[in-house]
Amino acid sequence: MLSSQPLTESSSDTSCLNLPLKGEREIISAMIEHNYQFYVQ
Repeated sequence: MLSSQPLTESSSDTSCLNLPLKGEREIISAMIEHNYQFYVQ
């Protein structure tokens, strides 16, 4: 995972570690919201 990241991004380790988690949370939240609307309808 880390090896795939560019070396230039190593300057901000915290952001690199937070971005994937944030993206997954956004995707999960979007899926939950979509499923919720789907079941409601």
